[in-house]
Amino acid sequence: MSRIHKFVEDLAKARKTPKEIKTMGDTAFEVNSISQSQIYRISALTRGARTGEGRSVLTTLLRVYVEADRRVTMEELAIKFDTSINTIFHVLHDDLGLSIKSARWIPKMLTEDHKMKRVRCAKALLKLNFELGLGFLDKIVTMDETSVVISMLPKGSNPPLKFKRQESRKKQMILSFFDNCGVIFQHFLSLRTSVTVAMFKDVMNMFLKKLK
Repeated sequence: MSRIHKFVEDLAKARKTPKEIKTMGDTAFEVNSISQSQIYRISALTRGARTGEGRSVLTTLLRVYVEADRRVTMEELAIKFDTSINTIFHVLHDDLGLSIKSARWIPKMLTEDHKMKRVRCAKALLKLNFELGLGFLDKIVTMDETSVVISMLPKGSNPPLKFKRQESRKKQMILSFFDNCGVIFQHFLSLRTSVTVAMFKDVMNMFLKKLK
């Protein structure tokens, strides 16, 4: 727990109002070293813990934060509320009935130009298949680079329909290889790892070994 967090908590226990705490905090520490909203949150948690309602207060605050940003992680929430990840998990899962869902970013994020290029490529392949015989498509393997992003949603709900372009701590890249029957090989990269030339070369070697 930081010094300023402890400072606010002690003043809240002394029944000082958030506005009084803000004024005293700006005097004791750097001005705006802690926001008014943070003071309100710490004060609410302190009052709740004193009256035996800490879990209820935390549940309410977590609901507000998660509804505002479904992609917030449990690690971020644990830091924000100065509690353990285990506590965050039980409140999200048991009290709020939330579970983790994932949404594919591709092809939802393709532009119209990307989609038209795919259509033209597909038509060209169909034409070659007609000219060279039905066995032509059996010889083609394609690779697609896909992203998934993790969100917290109520149990039983569908994954998010929309993607966000900003980076996410729960974003994961997947390289998928297809033939005309479907997926034949997939490789999941580590979280927050991007596809580089060296990475792609390693995955290609793994794929070629699998084909042998």
